[in-house]
Amino acid sequence: MSASPWFRIAYLATLVATMLVGVLLRFDLTDQLLTSRGLVFSDVRHAHSHLGFYGALTLAWWFLLDRRGAPLVSPAATRIYLGLVLFASGLFAFMGYAWPTIALSTLIAGFWLVAAWRLFRDPRQRDTWLRLAPWGVLIGLLLIPAVAATAKRDPALSRDLAHVFIGVMLLLTFVPVALAELAAPRRHALVFAVAASLGTAHVVFADRLPAPLGLLSATAGLALVPTLVRLPAPRWLRLVWWPLPLGLIAIGLVPPLQQEGIRVAALHYLVLGPLVMTSLFTLVPERLARRPLLLALTLAALAAKLTAMSLAPLLAWPPGTIIAAWSAVALVIALALLVRAPGAPPAPSPRLKERAR
Repeated sequence: MSASPWFRIAYLATLVATMLVGVLLRFDLTDQLLTSRGLVFSDVRHAHSHLGFYGALTLAWWFLLDRRGAPLVSPAATRIYLGLVLFASGLFAFMGYAWPTIALSTLIAGFWLVAAWRLFRDPRQRDTWLRLAPWGVLIGLLLIPAVAATAKRDPALSRDLAHVFIGVMLLLTFVPVALAELAAPRRHALVFAVAASLGTAHVVFADRLPAPLGLLSATAGLALVPTLVRLPAPRWLRLVWWPLPLGLIAIGLVPPLQQEGIRVAALHYLVLGPLVMTSLFTLVPERLARRPLLLALTLAALAAKLTAMSLAPLLAWPPGTIIAAWSAVALVIALALLVRAPGAPPAPSPRLKERAR
């Protein structure tokens, strides 16, 4: 039996849960909603990022591969995996990095490695974009011990290493899988992968590395331009993707954009924009087609949230934090309405079936 229905429910549930935790974090920045109750902001942020990456984005990756006829994890194993993710995320919220959460993260990483290995060994998956995904998992997991080891001793370094981990996983695993699902042209995929992974490290550690290395991030953006020009997707979805190459070029060449606040806004754009919207386009295309006004409101809430998140640190604009918080609330509501009570999952299109072979 196909795992697709289970993946779909689990993905949507973890996506909404991740966004709700994000809303709480936004309001903690304005009103100390969490810290006034004894919670540590950085610990809840760890829970938020783990729920998003271990939960929503990973389940989307597995779902999209399942749709292509290459199931990476069985439904039973996915249930076990999701239970571990929820348990680990809850513990992270209350204790941060400690031996129980590190042990659970190690178990979760084992699922990632198995899935990556199966994808790497699958002879049917010859799409260059898909071939990048296992390498993103491997490089990302190699960074996790350093993130955990420095969490208490040097929180700033741990945060920066976590940003490199997140950037590598996004650009080398989740973005390629989404582009493969959209049957994106793959001519410059390898150039994008190499430049994006190295460029991510430079952007995060810009104050410690030579400035000309910023050209790596810009190169990744330029490599993605021909792909998006010919991307076979609806116009609204192409518009959602276009800030990615433009942002990579800008953040690589303009040093003020490399500060932490802008990086955080960029990560939120990449997850909530191209990745989430592509997954929803795959999961519930009928809902997106029948509710254009609600889709437009969702994208408007996303744009408001990201704009406020960017302007707050860039211009030292205090209202940006409040606007970002309430925009996040609007985004959660709009997304929940957009995917409410979806029907049966769509079958893969003939084009995607052909590309999968």
